[in-house]
Amino acid sequence: MKMLVEYLEKFTKASRAEFDQLLMDKISDALDDAQKKHVITNLLQEMRREGIIKPQGTTRWANWFLSKAPSDSSN
Repeated sequence: MKMLVEYLEKFTKASRAEFDQLLMDKISDALDDAQKKHVITNLLQEMRREGIIKPQGTTRWANWFLSKAPSDSSN
C-alpha cells in the first residue's frame, strides 16, 4: 500500500497498467500472472474501501488518485 501511495504522491494519477508494471515483480513468484493481478485488484479495492484512493473512470481505462491530501496519509 505504501508503495502505491508514494507513486500517486509523485505522479498524481496512475492507471491499472502502471500499477501492474510497478507491482508484478514484487509479488511472490509462486503465483502465476493471473493470481498476481488478482492480488493487485484486491489491494486496490481494499485501499478504495478505506478511502485512501479513488478511481476516476471505469474498467481498464480508469485512473486512480489519492483521496486524501498527501499530508493526511503520512500517519
